[in-house]
Amino acid sequence: MTSTRRLLFSMALVFAVVGGALPAFAQKLPPAVIGIIDNQRIFRDAASFKSLRQQFEQYRLQYQGDAQKDEERLRGEDQELVRQRAILAPDAFDQRRRDFERRVGDVQRKVQERSRALETAVNTGRATIAGAVQQIINDIGNERGITVVIDKAQVQFASDQLDITAEVLKRLDQRMPTVKMPAPAVQ
Repeated sequence: MTSTRRLLFSMALVFAVVGGALPAFAQKLPPAVIGIIDNQRIFRDAASFKSLRQQFEQYRLQYQGDAQKDEERLRGEDQELVRQRAILAPDAFDQRRRDFERRVGDVQRKVQERSRALETAVNTGRATIAGAVQQIINDIGNERGITVVIDKAQVQFASDQLDITAEVLKRLDQRMPTVKMPAPAVQ
């Protein structure tokens, strides 16, 4: 047998073995039972997400107020520094300017740190809710024999009978009407 014939024979043998296995494998799969979930609606309407957004907004407003106070204080210090420029020696003025710029940098770092801490805290709250949603979806899937759940945003058309969003919302609001967002870890 030439090398070309051996190669063709080997390829035919592989296709015969693999090709014969694929139909047998496909026949063993159960039919798909699909459920549709509108994650955007869950995020918008669930009581726990509303609770989380309210807590986030409270922290955000508090941090915004603190940042405005810091900004006003720095603006006053800057105006005072401008007034003192004429009466201070150049070296003394430069030192005060560097000290002022350091305080500005400190305030900027504080704002960034608070923003990161707030984002981390809200993400922790979201993850807690997402875990509950996933468990509820699993429960509904087991009860109804659903084998696949797809986000509504990924579906062009689906019968309303496949939508499990209302049931997920109802159970989520019963199981977790609120969620405690951890306090942002700010130093």
